[in-house]
Amino acid sequence: ALQPLYAAAHNTLGQTLVDLGEREAAVEAFRRALQIRPDAGGYQNLSVTLSQLGRTREAIAAARTGLRLAPDDLPLLVAMADAQASARQYGFALPFLRRALALRPDDPDLVGRLGHVLVNGGFLHEGVERLRAFYERSPDELSGRQTYIFALNYLAEAGAREMAAEAFRYGELLRRRIPPVTSHPNNPDPGRRLRVGFVSGDFENHPVARFLEPTCRAIDPAAFELFAYKTSLTADEMTARLQQLIPHWREVALTRDEALAQMIAADRIDILFDLSGFSTRSRLGVFARKPAPIAVTWLGYFATTGLSTIDYVLASPWVIPVGEEDQWIEKPWRLPETYLCFARPGVEVPVGPLPMLRNGFLTFGSASNVNKISDRTARCWGALLRAVPRSRLLLRSGTLGNPRVASELRARLEAAGVPGDRLTLEKPVVDYGAHLARYNEIDIALDPFPYAGATTTMEALWMGVPVLTLRGDRYVSHMGENIHHNVGLTDWIADDAGDYVRKATAFAADHEKLGALRDGLRARVEASPMMDAPRFARHFEAALREMWGIWCRDRAAQPG
Repeated sequence: ALQPLYAAAHNTLGQTLVDLGEREAAVEAFRRALQIRPDAGGYQNLSVTLSQLGRTREAIAAARTGLRLAPDDLPLLVAMADAQASARQYGFALPFLRRALALRPDDPDLVGRLGHVLVNGGFLHEGVERLRAFYERSPDELSGRQTYIFALNYLAEAGAREMAAEAFRYGELLRRRIPPVTSHPNNPDPGRRLRVGFVSGDFENHPVARFLEPTCRAIDPAAFELFAYKTSLTADEMTARLQQLIPHWREVALTRDEALAQMIAADRIDILFDLSGFSTRSRLGVFARKPAPIAVTWLGYFATTGLSTIDYVLASPWVIPVGEEDQWIEKPWRLPETYLCFARPGVEVPVGPLPMLRNGFLTFGSASNVNKISDRTARCWGALLRAVPRSRLLLRSGTLGNPRVASELRARLEAAGVPGDRLTLEKPVVDYGAHLARYNEIDIALDPFPYAGATTTMEALWMGVPVLTLRGDRYVSHMGENIHHNVGLTDWIADDAGDYVRKATAFAADHEKLGALRDGLRARVEASPMMDAPRFARHFEAALREMWGIWCRDRAAQPG
């Protein structure tokens, strides 16, 4: 007020407002400072704050303006990369991170950011190799390690126990830094109403939310009081629907781990769910603090978190069969049929006739993430197209909008034996109805391995397209098996790559049987445990009640 043209004061006011959580007001303070004196630091502050608010287009514009003033400013380069990554424009983020690393080559935070952008941008192998080399030099570094461990799930050559060992290492590093709470004041009454919390950055149009919604809709509110801790800034119509189903809603994207753990403890949560694991926007630092008596990992990640403070992983007999428990630090809690439930899509898209009848050739297809197309998968699909004359392969994935990713995938598939003139690569459509309708161009869907599909498999089956899957050796490889056992498609589970090709060839040759299966598949799926939300909710509730009973008995057995 005394010196309204004092730029440093406006800038410091903005930083103070950020610390107070008043980011909208902070943006105006930063803009005022920049009007008085444009500089790199001010644009960096503005870009970071706009990114935190989810205003990525403005954040990119602010960073771009700042870089015109200071092309080699390290914080501005990072701010630009972060804004581009937040907008999922990973290809645009890469050059800024590479420039930043040229200035500071061994900065662990920058290496972690680069690994994240490479992996999520469709450059899996480069991202894994960069991170692996870094951790060989810096074995105790945590930055980027979540991305690295998640990425290992995609690699066919990564053994299940090797992956588990990496996660156990992560958990141990976290344990050394964060001491957990060792006692909880929760009332140990086994029959009372339980307070259940879900921590996730995917309470929006995302597979996690689409699988969570039917459970929340069917759960008994008289027995379970639900809380959501939303770790992302974005929201959509799915977010609004979940807010109607979950009465206690906490926006915690900008809340630090320690403060969030204190919030969860203050909410007296009895059972806390991690719905992210090592995926983006996870908050494993909160779970390391053990803010609730019981912690469970579910839905968002399909391997061990490595955290001994997470008690259980929610599973089924198919995704963690007997003999694979040593891949987990958490105790597998197997629901009797399926570990998830699929909701009827909110758009009406009819199942079309078998496309091969009008095309004169059979179309195989997959809408899986490009990272899931391992070299083993590519070779198998190449053998399959050679075995089925004139057949085509249609692939659709988010990162195929990047020409470099599409070009590299095409080259890799052609090298594996997929003829280029029989391969179609598509970037996805935004409209969900149009996405589902595209299955009317596919005769048989192909599940990649070792990272199998769940959402894509259920969507294909809903659209009448049977999915060929491969028997696996870990949770992430068993997801197709879980679905097929529950919908009665066990003959579509192949024992190995050779059996995969033989089965696909046989199914492709029987047009009448394939058409009949297509006509009745939606009804079969809808009548199965995969879409029976009340049935699933009863199994889910029984599991929570039994977990709670164990904790109550253990609490009663403690001395004093």
